[in-house]
Amino acid sequence: MKRLFLFLLGSASAITSMAQSDPCTWSLIPHVGVSISNSTNDYIQTMNGESSSNSTFRSGFVGGVEVRYQSSDCLAISAGLNYTQAGWAYDDKDLGVDDKGKGTIFHDANYRLNYLDLPLTAHFFVVNGLAVNIGLQPSFMLNGNTKFEFQTYTVDKEGKRTFTENEVLSGDLPKEAFKEFVLSVPLGLSYEYQNVVLDARYVFGLTKVMNFLNGKNRMITLTVGYKFDL
Repeated sequence: MKRLFLFLLGSASAITSMAQSDPCTWSLIPHVGVSISNSTNDYIQTMNGESSSNSTFRSGFVGGVEVRYQSSDCLAISAGLNYTQAGWAYDDKDLGVDDKGKGTIFHDANYRLNYLDLPLTAHFFVVNGLAVNIGLQPSFMLNGNTKFEFQTYTVDKEGKRTFTENEVLSGDLPKEAFKEFVLSVPLGLSYEYQNVVLDARYVFGLTKVMNFLNGKNRMITLTVGYKFDL
């Protein structure tokens, strides 16, 4: 029994020691994942200013690399370079029927903003492998695009709908309407095990996204990376 206890204790220590780097060491962590983003205080007037649709979350891609320095058992600092798809979508909206029995549905509308992020992050290890992360993230807008769809339909005397054409409007976003530089604070948790790093962050913007609206970025990122010790 004593031998079994010592074996289990040694195994647990070995596993724990692999959870994070030794103090005063450097590592490189490439990572990929998904983003789930929205904007605060945003809505769109959908037709002649008579109806509006609120913004909602949209998904995207995030990927990049992080250079990390393990300064002690409890603290590491890192600098990253990420490509991130942010933006937001809009709720579908039935705009109603006119006096001629013709209606329109506003749907599948979204903005996608592509950013180059430079997060600077402090990692506080609460137990081996598990860290609370907080930092400051400057981001530079690369480009973006948008898409809106309008599905028309007619209503007969019995109230039956017959769908007709679906108009798709899409194109690149004018960069002069958006801030080229935004600043955010990432806050989250990460877990390391055998060089695999799972990271979840909530990123809330400190500065406006657009020049003519007060909306700020709100984003959740979920990534998986692999740590290479340098």
